[in-house]
Amino acid sequence: MVSGCAAPDAPSAGDPELPDADEPVDPAVLIHSEVAEEFAQLTLDVGGVQYDADGLGFGYRNQPLNVFVDGDVETFTEEMFGFDVTIRAIPSQFRFNYGDGSGDRLLNTPGMDRVDYAELTGQPTDEYIETPTSHVYDETGTFEVNVTTTYTGEYQVEGGPWIPIPGTVTAEADPGESDIWRIRSAPVSGDCEHSSQWGCGEAFDGETPQIFVENGWCEETGRC
Repeated sequence: MVSGCAAPDAPSAGDPELPDADEPVDPAVLIHSEVAEEFAQLTLDVGGVQYDADGLGFGYRNQPLNVFVDGDVETFTEEMFGFDVTIRAIPSQFRFNYGDGSGDRLLNTPGMDRVDYAELTGQPTDEYIETPTSHVYDETGTFEVNVTTTYTGEYQVEGGPWIPIPGTVTAEADPGESDIWRIRSAPVSGDCEHSSQWGCGEAFDGETPQIFVENGWCEETGRC
């Protein structure tokens, strides 16, 4: 019998079976069963697919475009059968689909902002370097990017040891949109003198691309 606030002993490996109704019930068995059920039904808010702050989804064909998601451990605490039980969901795998027919890509990292990755790895921060989660698009266009995160779980009772939870759960990030353009270049005779000269007018026939307005690029950079 458990008294006071002492945590019950951890259950043995595997999914314990509940005893008959007329037998004493070990609180550890009840908690383990309740935790497993709650974890299987867990709904996680993982946010959305993210892009670098200096691009916000805009990129060029045949150049790496960095895409990433949050990879935080989610922790919840609640009372079960008179005990404080903490459950944590740990991201273990990330399935990236870049929307261009290249298929799913399974990774063990959520990625990060390109500048942060460049600083971490000692690479130039002002170049479009490849990251573990970046993607090179072969064609121009807009592409919906989806990321599914798989979580494993564990729990502890009253600050005791962490106990694995059977099974996994998945969560979908809100989709992102990659807007891919091509680069054109040509020799010119000198500096721009008026907007009708090649490459001297405002981009895209004088109209700011709507994607720049919608995704916040104009406000973020002040370049529109």
